[in-house]
Amino acid sequence: MRHTRFSLLFLSFLLFGSLSIQAQQKSSTTTKDYANHPYWAEMMQDPNANFFEIQRAFYTYFEGRETGRGTGYKPFKRWEYFWENRVNPDGSFPAPDNVYNEFNQYVQEHPVSDRLKTGNPVWQELGPKTRVNFGGYTGVGRVNSIAFHPTDTATVYVGAPSGGFWMTHDSGKTWSSATDTMPTLGVSAILVSKTNPKQILIGTGDRDGGDAPGMGVFRSDDGGLSWVKFNTGMGNVIVGMMARAENNDRFILAATSGGIFKTLDGGETWTRTSDQSNYKDIKFRPGSSTYAYAVAGGNFFRSTDGGSTWTMVPHENGYPSGGRAVIGVSKANASLVY
Repeated sequence: MRHTRFSLLFLSFLLFGSLSIQAQQKSSTTTKDYANHPYWAEMMQDPNANFFEIQRAFYTYFEGRETGRGTGYKPFKRWEYFWENRVNPDGSFPAPDNVYNEFNQYVQEHPVSDRLKTGNPVWQELGPKTRVNFGGYTGVGRVNSIAFHPTDTATVYVGAPSGGFWMTHDSGKTWSSATDTMPTLGVSAILVSKTNPKQILIGTGDRDGGDAPGMGVFRSDDGGLSWVKFNTGMGNVIVGMMARAENNDRFILAATSGGIFKTLDGGETWTRTSDQSNYKDIKFRPGSSTYAYAVAGGNFFRSTDGGSTWTMVPHENGYPSGGRAVIGVSKANASLVY
């Protein structure tokens, strides 16, 4: 009898605990004031958020509000259109490397020789290449990043939010790309080595509109013709910006959707040095490898130890709150930060 009473008491405790946890979880999703704060803007770039909850936050916020230019309404509707048929049935987002893994599995199971034998050859792009207006702008789109060869002024690199990495060697007259088979075609950051110009790092994913998933940093050692994943310690994050120390080519900081990461070996391994906020931009102070700046969610952060630790500068110190901040620094005045 005593054992039975204990079992019933224990089951009651488990049931009560389960209900309490469910109540807390429900409370945590309903206590946010979606109507008066644009939580959706941060949630839509969080890979762990739920698509349907983001929709609820967005439509609650815009109920009775203007939806004109500058409100964020149009970028969200594009994001919603892209994801509504791609999310899992429960509203969770697929892993950023899902397409990459499926593609590799398909290639392994269907070699090119077998595809040719069965009448399923490799596809080739035939155009159109010219700019023709079909209700849109063929060949026109956003560019997230731009970088330059350290010695060859005719060589320029650009990264598109969902179109890959492109390069020109004739000052922009012609362009080429070798990233069509990359697992993600979003490029938001480019870093070219000054000591070895053929070594290029790209930060993947679309930092602004979410048009492409992030898979961390990729590296090319042949000037952009082939790429290898270099995200050990970083994982599948969107890399919005990278900064390299002036006196050490292998010392790099990266602002990502999962926090700030630091490498001392040129990107072979990364260590997180901040919280997991969605950082958009990062810069070293000109002439210094000790002082660095970063921004996330409209907040400005400062490091005095080479990016190992970060402190948020209060808004009361003079910079505005809200919106997406970016950073500008200049050698002309190293202590001035825009």
